[in-house]
Amino acid sequence: MECETVLKLVEEHYQLKGTVKSLGGFLDLNFLLEGHEGKHIVKLSKEDSNFDLLHLQNAVLEHFNRHPLAQGKCDVTKVKKSKKGLAMTMVDVGGSIYGLRVLSYV
Repeated sequence: MECETVLKLVEEHYQLKGTVKSLGGFLDLNFLLEGHEGKHIVKLSKEDSNFDLLHLQNAVLEHFNRHPLAQGKCDVTKVKKSKKGLAMTMVDVGGSIYGLRVLSYV
């Protein structure tokens, strides 16, 4: 997937702007977004992914970030919510469905 396409998706769904660079990945398409709000990891999961597992991953990260032991003592990746308040947004890119997630860069 082109970096320009990813940038348009994060602008539309997360209101983030910046530059996008492709990163390696095994299951997901991964990108580094650098902008005024800092660095983020953009993950696009293919339509044959286990979306229940991805929702669980997000829930675990959110739980860690709320836990008192994590408050100010360690950096834990944060899940960025979309402008609709979603931890993962389903997007159609060229007829293929992807789960789009944005995580803070640690």
